[in-house]
Amino acid sequence: MSIIPLIKELQQNDEDFEFYPTTKEIIEAMYWDLKSHRPNPFFGSELTLDRCGSKHKYEYISLSMLDIGAGNGKVYSTLKNISESKSYMIDDREQTFDMMDVEYYAIEKSQILLNVLPQNAIVVGTDFDECTLIDKKVDVVFSNPPYKQYAQWAQKIIMEANAAFIYLVIPQRWGSHQGIANALKRRKAKVKIIGNFDFLNAEDRKARAKVSLVKVYLCSHDSKNNKLRRDDMSELKAKTDPFSIWFDDTFKISADRVSPNESSYYKEHKEKEALKKELNTALVAGTDLVSVLVNLYNNDLSRLISNYQKLGELDHEIFEELNVDIKSLLAAFKQKIEGLKNKYWKEIFSNLTAITSRLTSGTRESLLSKLISNSSMDFTESNIRAIVIWVINNASSYFEGQMISLYDKFTTEEGMKLYKSNQNFQKDTWRYARRENKLEKYALDYRVVLHNYRDWLEERNDTLVKEQIQNIKDIIIVAKNLGFEVEKDWRLDYGDLHIGEKYNIYLNAPNERKLKKGTKTHSGKIEDVQELDPNDGQGNIQYFIDGYWHHQNRVKTDDDIFTTVKGFKNGNTHYQFNQKFIKKLNLEVGRSRGWIKSPQEATEEMDITIEEATQYWDSNFKILPTHFSNLLPSFEAKAENEPEIEKVEEDDSVQNILIDIDVENTSLEMPTAAPQSLFDFEGVA
Repeated sequence: MSIIPLIKELQQNDEDFEFYPTTKEIIEAMYWDLKSHRPNPFFGSELTLDRCGSKHKYEYISLSMLDIGAGNGKVYSTLKNISESKSYMIDDREQTFDMMDVEYYAIEKSQILLNVLPQNAIVVGTDFDECTLIDKKVDVVFSNPPYKQYAQWAQKIIMEANAAFIYLVIPQRWGSHQGIANALKRRKAKVKIIGNFDFLNAEDRKARAKVSLVKVYLCSHDSKNNKLRRDDMSELKAKTDPFSIWFDDTFKISADRVSPNESSYYKEHKEKEALKKELNTALVAGTDLVSVLVNLYNNDLSRLISNYQKLGELDHEIFEELNVDIKSLLAAFKQKIEGLKNKYWKEIFSNLTAITSRLTSGTRESLLSKLISNSSMDFTESNIRAIVIWVINNASSYFEGQMISLYDKFTTEEGMKLYKSNQNFQKDTWRYARRENKLEKYALDYRVVLHNYRDWLEERNDTLVKEQIQNIKDIIIVAKNLGFEVEKDWRLDYGDLHIGEKYNIYLNAPNERKLKKGTKTHSGKIEDVQELDPNDGQGNIQYFIDGYWHHQNRVKTDDDIFTTVKGFKNGNTHYQFNQKFIKKLNLEVGRSRGWIKSPQEATEEMDITIEEATQYWDSNFKILPTHFSNLLPSFEAKAENEPEIEKVEEDDSVQNILIDIDVENTSLEMPTAAPQSLFDFEGVA
């Protein structure tokens, strides 16, 4: 149907609604503006050759568009026609074709105009006043609104559009409208005038209206170069979420909600900081940690239950209108309660530093997983006691298990030495023996090559990868449990170890050590020594080296090296360990595995003296009953009608005093209910 009869039919059926089709001049201006972005998120190209060797270059744009007040779909048809007509010869051998592929969505009120829309148009609404745009995500929104209502339409589109750009054909006086200005401000949007036009000579329907083609940028934009900013190239993102604005305006809820632009990590960080602040306030007031956490948990749980109880006051029609499934609501409620429990159990776990600081990464995750997997356990003081007791009973088994696991990890063909009595194992059977767990008695050499893998992304960096760094941290924890005090090295926390460079990781220097003049250190030769006041808290000795006085704990010698580490691009890491450490590690693993039965047998099997073997025997750290009161801050045992833990001999079994759990079994289930009251939790002033 031609445009004049169509307009007459609209007028006869009272469906005109100020239908003034957008002129081809305006649509063509929008077409070239869409193509003008460099780089263009919608733009692509490809080159083909025909049999004669001629080049055919296809430049195309693929985008989704919502046309509000779509009329007869002229915008879509014109864009398609412009695209198909824009083929041109560059020279005799090369021809370029422009193509624009538009996924076209339409909102149109007139049934007559709906009937003549292009076949591939997807109608997503009719009456614009009844439509919500926030759920209609597209690349571009276009509208040539009714002129009597242009301001209302423009404000709603700007506030609700879920798109990268908006193109509006609106009267040139739009810039003086305060409502439009406020909408642009709330969406943090920028505006560009693509051009000024009129309808005096419009090809379809003439009018005296003078209009501007206004482009609204809802995404970040470099106005000088007409480029999208880099952070918007992978996915065009609005700087403000239209749903959040609509929700705030509709429901007037004042809440401390996280911005949708904030990551889940940042949200979790804010929650942790808020909890930490509440804990510090309560602890300063003299309340113990456990009581504070239980009170905070009960408050959060009460608030959660109250919110869901309020849902029960709503009519069931509301749930039907919102398409809310009661079963889904129940599942969400259950999930929130479990999440709340996990949050507070993790806080307890993070405060068990007497134990967690001695766990390797894998063991720590395993223990935490076991703690929080028992989501049926309520967060109560009695259950916290049960958990702490369970941790005490199992910690030593974890310490021993992780030592053996890490020992196996560091066992390589290049870094092992056979026990002297091990005559049956042949080195060329290494791979078979390792695979079949038939590797016989052996010890680690002080030089070890640990094999790792670096993927192609990690190979770009010149630093050790996360797994290599974590292996160093884990072996330090095992050393700590064996009695070695390794100095804190911040380079490990920041991952600042570079491929091909040799690094020393040091032991803490003994306080009682006094080095002599002339001693060679890693800072230089000692030129002078002076003793300080032992009561000043700064240490007793200073060394004068290379023109400066150095504090005693900063002066290192070869004997202070715990391990030397050097990483390589193939993922391997070379270690050279302190020989005292490697002897103690070999002894403890051999004892734990039953390879050696006594210090005397150790001297017969490996390179260790009887004095060293006797001193190192059974030296891996164990949690003892006397450690109980220090596990949690402000966590004391009350000795009323209870056995005095401090009086228990160190070799007595913990479970005989506290709870009947077999400490030999490392795969124990956690207690599902608290035992009888064992201890009270009191604050420490």
